[in-house]
Amino acid sequence: MNTNKTAAGACLFLLLLAFLFPPAIALADEEEELHRVEFSVQVGREAQNDLARAVMAVDRENVDPAQLARDVNRIMAGALQDARKQTEVRVRSGNYRTYPVYDQRATHDQRRIVRWRAEQELILESENAEALHQLLGALQDRLLLRSMGYSVSPEQGRQLDEGLTVEALEAFKARAELIVKQLGAAGYDIVRLHIGGGAQPPMPMMMARTMAMEDAAAVAGEPGTSRVGTGVHAVIRLRY
Repeated sequence: MNTNKTAAGACLFLLLLAFLFPPAIALADEEEELHRVEFSVQVGREAQNDLARAVMAVDRENVDPAQLARDVNRIMAGALQDARKQTEVRVRSGNYRTYPVYDQRATHDQRRIVRWRAEQELILESENAEALHQLLGALQDRLLLRSMGYSVSPEQGRQLDEGLTVEALEAFKARAELIVKQLGAAGYDIVRLHIGGGAQPPMPMMMARTMAMEDAAAVAGEPGTSRVGTGVHAVIRLRY
């Protein structure tokens, strides 16, 4: 019994010491945390859009779903054949959708299918905007132009990302050195460093716009520029 009381007393004494005098390692961790600084830097530039992308579609209706499918397939096959003649434009088929059209005059429970509607997309991409515009004009007698947009191509995006990464790291070092100087520290160590976070995406696409065309002229468009960028998010520990 006396042994148990002695052991309990020793434990209480040790807990009291730990409460009144925190371990040195805990104090060191707290001091290190106080000397940490977290910040972000971002860099960016305007880049010429060198990739044009358009979405065209065939949109038809028919009371006979089988005939409707044949019509859509025939129109799209002809459009694909003509589009592939323009070697500077990449061509691929997109979404295909068939759905019923109901009699809107009837009640919900009594509605019946009055016809069917089918849509299929044709997606066109090119680094030669003029060639794409000409092709759109040639296809507009069969297909509707649903959207067209311009962006930075993946190739240019990778090249820009390399240069912007160098700029972002230089900006990080300049900011870190400024912090060290202003806070009177002797130097700094990197705790965490993340490149790319919090920056604008490297390949932004302009908001697509729906376009209606009434003649066979080439579609007009101006590629313009996009803002590309990257950033560095860092945590440093100041040395004193």
